[in-house]
Amino acid sequence: MKMRILALLLLAGCSTATTAMEATTSTSSTTTSTTSTSTTSTSTTTTSLPETTTTTSLPTPGESASDTKGRCTQYEPLLTELAPQGGWDVEKMSRIMYRESRCTPTVYSRTSDSGLLQINKINWDDLTKQFGVPVNRESLYDPVLNIRSAAILCEVWRKHGHSCYAPWRG
Repeated sequence: MKMRILALLLLAGCSTATTAMEATTSTSSTTTSTTSTSTTSTSTTTTSLPETTTTTSLPTPGESASDTKGRCTQYEPLLTELAPQGGWDVEKMSRIMYRESRCTPTVYSRTSDSGLLQINKINWDDLTKQFGVPVNRESLYDPVLNIRSAAILCEVWRKHGHSCYAPWRG
């Protein structure tokens, strides 16, 4: 939990551990909404920083929670919010996410890829340096950290003249 809070704080722009420790966090209760065809649950984590408030909704995982076959529509708001500089095609990233993990954040492959967008182990050390918190198999199960990591990889590939989607052969 402590690592998740620090990761969220760093992603929200908090630059020092002291500031991170001074920040307050609270978790609201899970809300459930029911329609005539399905039930969806969404938990919301709010992180208050001295000058910033970031709210991140964590959708119901799994392919059955998606509104559209072949996409992870429940994660599209996060894909939009956490997009890299220059943006990315949210629907394309949603399809890549579906292909890679079937919308399940806790997927780990035999080739050492982790989370929704299957971030490979070869990137973990660089991402750890970038974020200032450990990036590993378990931390990448966090949808926010996983998508933000994908955005960083997209920026790196673009910087080297390649497609943002190159890590996923897209």
